[in-house]
Amino acid sequence: MPRNATLASLSLLCLLSCVTSGGPAEPSKEEKQRLVEIHKESAQQYLNMGELDRAEGQVEKGLALEPDNKKLQQILGKTLLKRGRSEDLMRAEKVFRAGDPQDFQISIGLGATLERLAILHRESAANIRSGKHLTQAADPKLRADEFEKRALAYLTESRTCYERSLTQKPDNVDGLNGLVRVEALLGDNDASLGHAEKLITLLRADRKFWEASLVRPEISADEENRFRKLSRVQAELEVAIHLHMATLLDQKQQEQAAIEHLDAVIELKPDLASAYSRRAENRMALSQYVEAKSDLDTFLRLSTGKSANDPDIMRAYQLLGDCMRKARDAGVH
Repeated sequence: MPRNATLASLSLLCLLSCVTSGGPAEPSKEEKQRLVEIHKESAQQYLNMGELDRAEGQVEKGLALEPDNKKLQQILGKTLLKRGRSEDLMRAEKVFRAGDPQDFQISIGLGATLERLAILHRESAANIRSGKHLTQAADPKLRADEFEKRALAYLTESRTCYERSLTQKPDNVDGLNGLVRVEALLGDNDASLGHAEKLITLLRADRKFWEASLVRPEISADEENRFRKLSRVQAELEVAIHLHMATLLDQKQQEQAAIEHLDAVIELKPDLASAYSRRAENRMALSQYVEAKSDLDTFLRLSTGKSANDPDIMRAYQLLGDCMRKARDAGVH
C-alpha cells in the first residue's frame, strides 16, 4: 500500500479510537470533517490502485457521515464505472445524474457511463437477433429494436456530455477521446476522424513534454518514474487513436492516409506485428509490392511462435504469395 494510504489508515484508526474511547458518543463537527477527509483520501488511493471494493467501502463510510459530499460521490461514480458490470453502470448513471452538470468531472463520468451502457444494449440486441440470448418477450425482434433504440439514446446523450466537457475544459483529452469513440459508434466517421486529429495533436505535445522532462537536470528517481509512466500512457493512447484512424481511412479507401497513421504506430511501437500486416495490405492496394513484402516479412518475424494454422499467419502467407506474383507480373524486383 502507498505510504499516503498507510498514513491515512493510521490516522483514521487513531481518530476513531479518540471518538470511541472515552470521547463523545458522536464525533464533533471538526472530527466528522476530518473523518470524511480520511475516507475520501483512502477511497481515492484505493481507486488509483484498482482496489474497487475497498474504494467503495471507504466512500460509503464517508457518505454516511456527509451524504452530500460531491467529491465522494464522484469517486463512487468512477469506481462503479471502472468495475463496469451492468448493475454498476446503472448505479453510476444515477450517481452522475445527481451531480452538477456544469462540473467537468460529472460531464466526463456521465458521458463514459452512457457510452458503456449503449454498448451493452447493442450487444444485447445482437445476442437476441442471433439467438445467443433468449428473451421472454413475445416479439424478440421488437425487443431487440428496443435495445437498439435505447442504445442510440444513450450514445446521443453521451455525445452531448463529452461536448459539454469541452466547453468546460477546452481540448481536454477525455472529452475528445470520448467523442472519437461515440461518433464512430453513431456512424459519423468523418466527425470521429476530425476529433481524432485534434486529439493526436494534443497527445503528441503532451508526450513530447514528458519526454523532455526526463532529461531535466537534477530529476529525482520518483519524478523520473512518474514522467516515464505518463509518457508511456500518452504513447499507448496515441497508438490506439492512430489505429482507429487507419481503420476508418481504410473504409474510405484512403490507403495512403491510412499508411501514414500506421507509420506513426510503428514509430511508437515497432514491435506491434499487426501494424505491419495492416500496412502491407494498404501497400498492396497501392501496388507498392516491394514495401508490402518487407512489411509481411517483418510481421512473420515478429509473429514467431504462432501456429502455422493461425488465421493471421495463413493470411500473411497468402498475401506474400499474391505480392510476389503481382510484383513479378509488374516487372518489379
